[in-house]
Parts: sequence; structure tokens; C-alpha cells
Amino acid sequence: MSTTFAKVAQEWHEQQALRWSDTHAEKTWRWLETKIFPRLGKMPIRHITTRHCADFLKEVADNKTIHTAHRIKLILSQVFKYALSTGQLGDPETGQVTVPTDHC
Repeated sequence: MSTTFAKVAQEWHEQQALRWSDTHAEKTWRWLETKIFPRLGKMPIRHITTRHCADFLKEVADNKTIHTAHRIKLILSQVFKYALSTGQLGDPETGQVTVPTDHC
């Protein structure tokens, strides 16, 4: 079974929270729980493509604000970079990605 986006995001958040203020860590976790996990949380991170992200961000921008879409894009990007660097999307030594490279 593939690792879900939520699992990778939780690992990323735990690592980052050590460097963040408590307020920032709590706010970022709320963004994940309320805005991102309902849409992508249960999906295997290896299966999330650029199209998934683009559709999600367009929907957010159309229904909320550009600021919200931008913040979500930033979080998604950081989680995917973490997944790549920890080998959850490929080999961190070689940079070879074992999934389609069109993730967020």
C-alpha cells in the first residue's frame, strides 16, 4: 500500500514544527486538516499529479481567494519536496523519481 499524502504531510509538519512558533505550526496544521486533507489526504502521494493539484487550486481560487490558493500551493510544494528528499517519491541520492514527475 502506498503512503498517503496525509501521512507524508504529517511527517513534514512534525519536522517543520520544531523550527516554527507554536502559533505558526498550529495554523499550518489547521490548513492541512481543513483545506488540504479533505481533497488529497487519503490519496497515495505517488498518484497525485499536476492535474489533481491544478484542479484543486482552481476550485479554491474560484470559491475562496487567491491568497488561500497561494497558501495551499505553498504547503503542497513543501510537502512534495519533503517527500522527494526522504525517498517517498523516489531516490533522494540520485533524484530519480519513481512516479510521474508531474506532481504539484
